[in-house]
Amino acid sequence: MMMPTSVMGTCRETAQNISDYIEGRTPLFKRIRIRIHLGVCAGCRRWLAELRSTLKGVRMTRSAEMGIHVPPELRQNIERIFAKTLNV
Repeated sequence: MMMPTSVMGTCRETAQNISDYIEGRTPLFKRIRIRIHLGVCAGCRRWLAELRSTLKGVRMTRSAEMGIHVPPELRQNIERIFAKTLNV
């Protein structure tokens, strides 16, 4: 039995609100709808994981620009993820 979209939200709604969700700025009701949607939608879960990974890579790149050492194996993993995400 499928839940109505009024309860679980849609892929479009999830995509439109995902940045606020990641940063903890989503109102409670929207956050619940997004969590329910993520619980039933493998595609949105994968997309969220890729987005979080990308954001982590950006933060590490900024750290490197500020002179903070990033281990070579970590940098290689980031480059591999970007290449895979961009299908390079």
